Amino acid sequence: MVPVIGPSDCFAPAGPGTIWKKCSGGGERDVYEALGREVELRDIVPRYLGEVEYKGQTFIELQDLLHGFRDPHVMDIKMGTRTFLECEVQNIAARSDLYNKMLAVDPMAPSIEEHKLKAVTKLRYMQFREHQSSTSSHGFRIEAMKFRGAPPVTDLKTVRTPMDVKHTLALFLNGRDEVRVKLLVRLKDMRRRLEHSKYLQNHEIVGSSILIIYDECRAGAWLIDFAKTRALPNGLQVNHRSTWAPGNHEEGFLYGLDQLIQSFENLPQGCAKTNGVSNGHSTNSHVSNSVTTNGVSGCQITNCHSVTNTTTNNLSTSSVSSPSTTTLSDGVSTDSVQPA
Repeated sequence: MVPVIGPSDCFAPAGPGTIWKKCSGGGERDVYEALGREVELRDIVPRYLGEVEYKGQTFIELQDLLHGFRDPHVMDIKMGTRTFLECEVQNIAARSDLYNKMLAVDPMAPSIEEHKLKAVTKLRYMQFREHQSSTSSHGFRIEAMKFRGAPPVTDLKTVRTPMDVKHTLALFLNGRDEVRVKLLVRLKDMRRRLEHSKYLQNHEIVGSSILIIYDECRAGAWLIDFAKTRALPNGLQVNHRSTWAPGNHEEGFLYGLDQLIQSFENLPQGCAKTNGVSNGHSTNSHVSNSVTTNGVSGCQITNCHSVTNTTTNNLSTSSVSSPSTTTLSDGVSTDSVQPA
């Protein structure tokens, strides 16, 4: 299998309903095991099934999120106002390669002093990158999305302003207000659980994502990717909402979740109805053009071909629920969603 979103070299084939993800050390495996032991979090993260050796590589086996969905719409949302570890930016030496990368994106970004040095620090560059998207302002950024019957759209680095975010979420939902309502119920439930999590009380959650999936029958949201999750130094506490300063280990994870919920709440009912984003085609030129200017190229949306429904870079197994929703044991909403 190959991923719908994300690098295929991180995965290997697995059985029906599971996927193997390449394990770089034991960190992510340990996180999945720990989260699986916390009852309140079990159904908002993937079920961890064990460690696997395959062709000389070590993988962790997780439940395949897309199993049971029929060619769904998928969105990968990177959470937090900081998506790098503090240890990654401790070197204060200015680097010319990072200056050149910054210059290629925005020639006006370097300061007068940085232009003179022709170099910037790793911290400066990482913060510059995060200001290019909605990471700094919203505490989340839309990494990628996939429409039914279409290849992934990954060129979303300039989706930054509230209007950018609104247009992109609206295009993804395509006027399906029943999906928006289900996702809001799910996201608020996830927030409640995470706010009371013992695990979050002593860990920073850096670079994790929320994966949203829906088809004509089901809708869900899941917390995924824990390669940069780290235990906090002894005696340190974070609230996951405060502004980051070096040494305080705040990452803005819950702030981002707050903002994501608010962004969905602020979408008008039936927003961006395009009579269907079917087989990758957007039929609403206003929405399509608005998102195109914010990083989703028109050719990526309108010149699409069918792809096999396979697994994603980010995995998990939970779901959406509401008072009128019938829920299976894995928590995935099974009440009807309008045909996608």
